Amino acid sequence: METIAYFENIPSHLENILNNAKSEIVVAVPWFTDRKLFAILCQQARKGLRVQLLFMDDDINRNGGISFQQLEESGGDIFKVPEGGRLMHNKFAVIDHQTVVT
Repeated sequence: METIAYFENIPSHLENILNNAKSEIVVAVPWFTDRKLFAILCQQARKGLRVQLLFMDDDINRNGGISFQQLEESGGDIFKVPEGGRLMHNKFAVIDHQTVVT
């Protein structure tokens, strides 16, 4: 197993990883605010990849300017962690059952 740490150009690396997915993308983050990465998730779902996104149902995500329903309309799934007392702090993605980004 190879481990690679990125300290520069992180968004570019994430875009590359997501764009190169072949079958499945699973993302779990408390807040999702990057429109470009979200567009890639929608694009991949439209291509037939299984795309799942889990995030907090809070003001940051509700008012962040991303219409998460677009992912569902593209064929992906969204899961919202209810607001109220517990903070979701994990941030990770699993790509094609092989690549983990954290």
